[in-house]
Amino acid sequence: MSVFLECEYKGRRYAGLDLPADGAFHELYAVREGQLRDALVAGSGPADVAKALRAGGEVLSVAVGDRELRFLRPRCPRRRTTD
Repeated sequence: MSVFLECEYKGRRYAGLDLPADGAFHELYAVREGQLRDALVAGSGPADVAKALRAGGEVLSVAVGDRELRFLRPRCPRRRTTD
């Protein structure tokens, strides 16, 4: 399963691929608000989304425990349930 995440670091929005490991550095890609959502909707699969993120520009590597790194809540579609 592919995992995409959004976070804020030093006041800017970034997206990442895969789950970050505790104590490790994680590669983040600068994105504007809504860019990850747009890539998910427009892409035909995980490879397309990853390609769109990597084409965005600024890339940085941040320690997962950095106090300025804040992971944003997932924006997953909700399934409708019937009773």
